[in-house]
Formats: sequence, structure tokens, C-alpha cells
Amino acid sequence: MATNGGPNTIEDGLVLSLDAANGKSFRGEPTENLFSDPDFDNVSGNWNNRTQYTSGGVDGGSFGGSTSTWSFYQNVNITSGKVYSISGYVRMPSNNSNVRIALDNDDLGNVYVNTNGQWTYFEYTTPPATSTRSDRIYILDQSKNNNEVQADKFQIEEKPYSTRFVNGTRGTTVSTGGGWADISGNNNHGEIINGVTTENDSTAQGALEFDGVDDKVNGNWPDILNIDDSTTPRSWEVVFKPYTTGGQMGIFGYKAGSGCTYFCNGGIFIYNERITFNWYDNSNYRFLGDQVSLANTYYHVIATFDTDQIPRLYVNGKLDSSYNSPTNLNYSAGMRIFDIGWNSKNGGRDYFLGEISFVKFYKGKAFSPQEVLQNYNATKSRFNL
Repeated sequence: MATNGGPNTIEDGLVLSLDAANGKSFRGEPTENLFSDPDFDNVSGNWNNRTQYTSGGVDGGSFGGSTSTWSFYQNVNITSGKVYSISGYVRMPSNNSNVRIALDNDDLGNVYVNTNGQWTYFEYTTPPATSTRSDRIYILDQSKNNNEVQADKFQIEEKPYSTRFVNGTRGTTVSTGGGWADISGNNNHGEIINGVTTENDSTAQGALEFDGVDDKVNGNWPDILNIDDSTTPRSWEVVFKPYTTGGQMGIFGYKAGSGCTYFCNGGIFIYNERITFNWYDNSNYRFLGDQVSLANTYYHVIATFDTDQIPRLYVNGKLDSSYNSPTNLNYSAGMRIFDIGWNSKNGGRDYFLGEISFVKFYKGKAFSPQEVLQNYNATKSRFNL
């Protein structure tokens, strides 16, 4: 499957994403990318017969390409009987010929992608391999006319479907076993979506609508992704529209358990009508934020916690407020559950009335002001911000 137009949002460290308009919303399933240089960052080159480019990739970073030959490739170890998924972005900026992604041994098939000059995402699943070997993964101009071919964020996984891109390994086990599945599928992976309806009007481009009474999304957080320290960078990102100014409404956050009064391990909350970054510092709950939330108004919000232990809150691309000193953000057993559109304290309270279009959580990633602005600019036209 191929879809035109690569993302221009920054997604490093993204391990949870629920987007009402995106059928590929996901949580970060443990996986291993078998490519040794999938993001084309190695200038000396793990890919053969290619020219190394240093800017202009699908996410603004580096990418690989070939102008001197009609193909470039990398060797990957293949095991007999195993099924593999291959995914990534390709582009042929100056020619309408197909980009072909193929394995040297024909038993694993290939895919043809007509990019029309745009970064184009592809993914396909191979049949079972007929032998164990080191196999070449080719990226080539199908016309063999030495046209420039570009590629970025390549991934091959030993599984029958593609997961979110990772450069290296994203875990191998979770406490419940089996990894995490596509949040939009029918797999049982701990999500409970109660009473929430999906809106798809032309302005929102998709939203989950919460009634402010009992609608909620909640789930358990696996040990493999738990953060129980005050040193790991992390970020929360949401787009939401409240139907009322409200007093207190939970939007998206993490808790050590349902006994936490608010989002004790960090999250985005409306508190006394203000958009806030909420956490518990092992002494008191903190609510950082100055922006008053207006009814029927969209907000893009990113909250960050960096290695300096200073929480920061950004609203619509700008720094709204930052905490005045280092603080703790690791209460009790860490991040055990997450709440979206409510607060699970006492069986449920602080229910959100309005639309939540997407929520994202990043582990090991604290956005810089420039990166916040980049994600805001990539989002604002969708919501007329």
C-alpha cells in the first residue's frame, strides 16, 4: 500500500498515537528493524552504490539516494520459513518511472511505487522465505535509466505487518506478552473506548467526541515503556476543542494508578479553566499553565519534561509557561495507566466535554521550541489554528 505525501511532523520517540482521522494510529509495539542504516545517517554508507545526501528527507533530516547507478542495496539476513514486512518512504523527484523495492531472491516478491515526485510511503508483506541466507534489498529506478531515486526511514521486520519506524530495536517483550497492536484494529490490547463517537466534519478532519458525562478512553501501560525516573525526557502532544470553558477536565495523562487525584505522572489538563501541564512532585500536585481555554476553540498543546527536570508547556506553537525549578516527575510505581478525556480517580471524574482529535506521547524525546513550532505548523491548517 502506498500513500502520497510524507509527514513533516517530528515523530522521534513516539510510542503512543491515537488520531481519530488516521486509520494507522498505533502504540509502540516491540520490534527490530533489520536494516543497519535505515535512516541513512551513516555518511560512510551501509548502502552500496549510492550517493549520501544530508538534508531534505521525509522529515527534514538526511536521506539516501542514487544518481550514478540505477539501484542501491543493503544485505539483510533472512531465515527460511519466516515472513517479513518491508516499509519506508521513497521518491523519484525528476521522473514518473516506478521506484521498485525488491529482494534479490524472487521468492520474497517486490513492490512498485509511482511517487509522482512526492515522498510516498509503502509497505508490503513477503511470502515465507524458502531458504536462510543474506539477501540484498534493492531500491531502484525500474526504468534503469540512472534517474535519481531517494529513500528514507526504511524498515524490515520479521512479522507479517509493519509497525512504526524505529532505527534499531524498540523493546522485545512486554509484561502481558505479544506486543502492542494497531489501535484501530480488533486486537485486544488493553484499550477501552466507552461511549466515544467519531466526528468527521470538514474542519476537524476527524475527532473523538466526548460527552462530559461518562465518555472515556483508558488503557494499561506496559512495563517495557514505563518511565519511573526524573531523568528520561518525554513529551505529550494533543489537539482538542472544549465545548465549554469548564472548570476541570482531563485531556490526556499518565497515572501510577486510579488512586492518583490528578495525572500524577504527567499530562495535559484543564484546571480552573486554564490549559495546564499537571504532575505530582512527591509533595504536591502542580498545574503549570496560563492560557485560559475558550469554548469551541481548537488548541495544539505540547508539554515537555527534559533532562534539566524543568517542565514546559507550549500552546499553539509558543511557550506558554515553564516551571521555575527542577522537579520530580516519577511518582510511586511510575506510569501504569493512561486516561484520555477523563480522570479515573474515584471511578471517574473531570470528564471532558468536547473533541480530542489526537493524542501522542514521546519517550526519550523533549521537543525544542523549534520542533514544537514545526509540529504546530504541520498541524494548524488541519484545524484552522
